[in-house]
Formats: sequence, C-alpha cells, structure tokens
Amino acid sequence: MLTITELPQRFKSFCIDKLNFEPQTDFNKLKAFFSVALFDDRFIQLPFSEMERQLSKEIGVSRQTISKWLNHLDKQGLISISKNIYNYFLIEKKDGVNKAKEIPREEYAAAWKSYWKNKDEYGAEAAFRLVQADANGVPYKKGQVGYNAFRLDILTELLEIIIEEEEIK
Repeated sequence: MLTITELPQRFKSFCIDKLNFEPQTDFNKLKAFFSVALFDDRFIQLPFSEMERQLSKEIGVSRQTISKWLNHLDKQGLISISKNIYNYFLIEKKDGVNKAKEIPREEYAAAWKSYWKNKDEYGAEAAFRLVQADANGVPYKKGQVGYNAFRLDILTELLEIIIEEEEIK
C-alpha cells in the first residue's frame, strides 16, 4: 500500500520548469506576489514602490525584487511592459511612508517641465528638489502592463495552481 504524505509543490515546479525562475527564488513570496498581481488588474499597473508598500503587511519584498520578477515575466513573453504607453503617478511622502496616487499625464509633464527649465541654472539636484516641492512629491511614470494573449494558457495554468494550493491549505 502506498501512502502519500505530501503533495509536490506544483507552484515551485511550474515556476522553475515553465517560467524559468531560479531554484533559489523565495517561492512563498513569489506566490504571494502572484496571488495579488495576477488577480488584481490595478495592482500590476502600480509603481514598484507602491506594490512594495501594499505587500509589506503580508510579505517583505523589495521593489527591486518585484521589478525583477515582472521583468522576468516580460522576458518570458507572458506579459508586456510598454515602452510608450504609461500610467502617471505622484509619489508623496506622508508620515514617513511613500504613497503613489495616479495623476493625469499633463500634471506629470508640467512637473518635469520645471525641472528642465531650472536644471542648467541650478543644477540637476536643486532642480529635482524644486520639482518635489512644487508637485508635493515625485512625478513618476511606469509602462502599462499587458498580458500576452498567445501565452494565456500558461498564465491560466499558473492561476489554477495558485488557487489549488490555496484551497489545500
């Protein structure tokens, strides 16, 4: 008689075999990130710093790691991070915490216009501080993220594995 004592970690195997993630990846954090990023269309459009802030209650993962993971999915052809269609944000610091709010493109452009106007006269650092003071934060743009319709089978399988493993817990 054969007794199964533990199911293999399908998520980890899938990420290594089909998505080419390194075996040293923290798959618990990656799964928690995917659980939010792939189920919430607004979340995946946010700046990496805002993703980090929103995830900080559940998992401690840096914006650099988040960027690395999304760029990896981009290189694998599962998502596309646009290089010409952007979401615009203002990163405000309130109570010592950076928080992003979406702004119109015109507001973003106006904030950076003062930088370019003042850069030569005051230097880059001073011009940037003026932008921060005038805009009440840091204007930021991030390429919009889209899913590759030709690879939806892999994304669907990934989502199914995440759901299945959450139900087993």
